[in-house]
Amino acid sequence: MTAITIRQGRPGDAAAITRMVQQLAEATVAGFVPKLTPEIYRTEAFGPHPQLIVWIALDVDAPVGMLLGNPVTSSWRGKRGLYVGDLYVATSHRGKGIGQSLLREALRQGNFGFMKLEVAHANAAGQRFYQKLGFHPSGYEQNWFLEPDATEAFVADPE
Repeated sequence: MTAITIRQGRPGDAAAITRMVQQLAEATVAGFVPKLTPEIYRTEAFGPHPQLIVWIALDVDAPVGMLLGNPVTSSWRGKRGLYVGDLYVATSHRGKGIGQSLLREALRQGNFGFMKLEVAHANAAGQRFYQKLGFHPSGYEQNWFLEPDATEAFVADPE
């Protein structure tokens, strides 16, 4: 195996990133189709107000993994952290430390004091992976979402 390179995402990675997000969805959430497009990726990661942190793993020049995240601040922890929205490593490259390297590099380079993420209930392998790294499920919170249609309705409602 060649050496894996971990680097920050670039605008030219848009097609590879959206492809890996699609592969992640196919492997973990049956029937879910991600809405991320190359244009959204470029705007959110490199636009005038970037919100998306991107790290990519390359085997020579071929993308084999990625991490997408957003900075967060926890008033409870008193620290700046990283919310990991997506972590993906190609099946052919799993078990080689790439996922761990992506997480570690994002923490180091962003100078984050904690990480937060979600794992699908059915993703037992993902849960074991994160537990081995020291992550633990939160016993005091659950994820709640206001989906796009409901968000539009909420914003439009005067009361």
